[in-house]
Amino acid sequence: MHRLLYNSRAALPPGSDIAAYAQQIAAVSGARNGRLGLTGMLVLVENMFIQVIEGQLPEIDAVFEDICCDFRHREL
Repeated sequence: MHRLLYNSRAALPPGSDIAAYAQQIAAVSGARNGRLGLTGMLVLVENMFIQVIEGQLPEIDAVFEDICCDFRHREL
């Protein structure tokens, strides 16, 4: 079992409902992560995402690569 913890700053369009956006991200990510055997948590605190992902290293690496390419956040 491996664990990845990171934080990043939200980079959403002006006027976006950040809480709704975070819920959407969590729902889609949770479904994907479940299929890959990953667990974890996504937290949103004052425009900052904090996430921990746990599971096997190849799956964590693949998911983190997708996360790094996601333009909805920066300063990863």
